[in-house]
Amino acid sequence: MIYVDYGVFAISNGAFLLELSSMNILPFHIRLTVVLIVLVVGGFSSSAESADPPTDPRVKGPVAKAVRLIKQNYSKSIKKTGGYQTLSAYALAKAGEAIDGTEITQAIEAINKKVHDDGTYHPLDHHYSIYEAGMDLMFLADVHAEENWDAIEAIGNYLVKEQHGPGFWTYPGETIGDTSITQYAMLGLWGATRVGYETPMDTWNRSARWLSATQLQDGGFTYKPGTGEGFDLGRSNPNMTNAGAGCLLIARLYLYPDKPEWGSKEKEDTSGPKKAFGVLQATKPAAG
Repeated sequence: MIYVDYGVFAISNGAFLLELSSMNILPFHIRLTVVLIVLVVGGFSSSAESADPPTDPRVKGPVAKAVRLIKQNYSKSIKKTGGYQTLSAYALAKAGEAIDGTEITQAIEAINKKVHDDGTYHPLDHHYSIYEAGMDLMFLADVHAEENWDAIEAIGNYLVKEQHGPGFWTYPGETIGDTSITQYAMLGLWGATRVGYETPMDTWNRSARWLSATQLQDGGFTYKPGTGEGFDLGRSNPNMTNAGAGCLLIARLYLYPDKPEWGSKEKEDTSGPKKAFGVLQATKPAAG
């Protein structure tokens, strides 16, 4: 089941939904799928706990209706590339559907087919490849990690390889960092790391450096930093701010594993030298 430290997953997926919904990119049943995931994990805590299916009657009713609609439209998600099938199956799993059910089993089989005999992962949608890989990795890590370890390792290796030098991820063929795509790569790697995949410390370090460097003066984040491109025209907006802040928190988990838990009353030791990035700084992985 998904870990919900700091609510990053719920925040980031909710932000992504709002981002795409505002541009009418996703059909209704897919938007509903993301809403369902956010709704089910919405009662997050600050500790690494699983998000169980909802028990509150006010939530159970809407979730049950959403599950029926997702199943009715599941065949449509199979026909689309870019992670739609995975997203639908992931929502069903989070809603408490049996993980050996038809839809979830089909999604797992579809992901494993993307892993070739040489152990490399090949997403079906070239343009949205990082979104697809991030969703596939989150799903497998949460639902059937041990049984699909080869696929988890292959997708993790793919995302690590696709990170650009400064620390971001973006669309194929582009050289400008993309905050939205970066969040999905980091969410995928976060899921894989929690079940044993060894994400290189340099991957977290470079992503934290890029995010710290591209945070705007008002504290927010934008879609394509340093440009006027995208729906926000280079200005900070809530969707990308949630994505950027959430990714910084993910990086913090691995750059500072011994730090007090977020929200803890335990005070940090501030007697040492000032940190290069405020809450983040470069660290070396532990020996051994």
